Amino acid sequence: MKFPDQTASGGGLLKAHVVDCEHDDAQSRADRADGIVHAIGGVVAFAAVIAGVVLLVGDAAVGLTARAAHAPISAAPLLMVGAAFMAVLPLTRPGWLEFVKRGMVGAAFILWGIAQLMPPGAAATTLGDLVITLYVIDLALVIHDWRSTPPRM
Repeated sequence: MKFPDQTASGGGLLKAHVVDCEHDDAQSRADRADGIVHAIGGVVAFAAVIAGVVLLVGDAAVGLTARAAHAPISAAPLLMVGAAFMAVLPLTRPGWLEFVKRGMVGAAFILWGIAQLMPPGAAATTLGDLVITLYVIDLALVIHDWRSTPPRM
C-alpha cells in the first residue's frame, strides 16, 4: 500500500512509513503464498495416502487391478507425496544440510514413482538402485545424527 509523498519538509517520516507498509504488504503476500503451498501440499499428501490405500485394496482383491494398470496406480502415491514434500520443503526453511537431506528423500520418492512407470530393463534397474542408494544415505545420516546427540536420561 502506497501513501502519497509529502514535501521535503516533512516527507522523511512518511517515507519510512511507506516503506514499512510496502514491506508489510510483501510479507503478507508471501505468508498467503506459503499458506496456499502448505494447503496444496497437504491435500496432495492426503491424496497420496488415499492412492496408497487404493493400491493395497487393489492388491488384496485379486483381479481388481489389471497388470497394465498396476504401474500407474503404484506410481501415483510415490509421485504425489514426493512432489508435495518437495513443494513444501523450502517453506520449512531448514539449514542447508537438512535441506539437502530432506530433498534427497523427496527426490527418492519421485524417482521411485518414475521407476514404477518404466518398462523392465537396465534403465529401470539403475533408477531403482539410485533410489535404494538415496534411502541408504538418508538413513545413514539419521544414524550419524543420533550418534552425535547425547542420550536422554
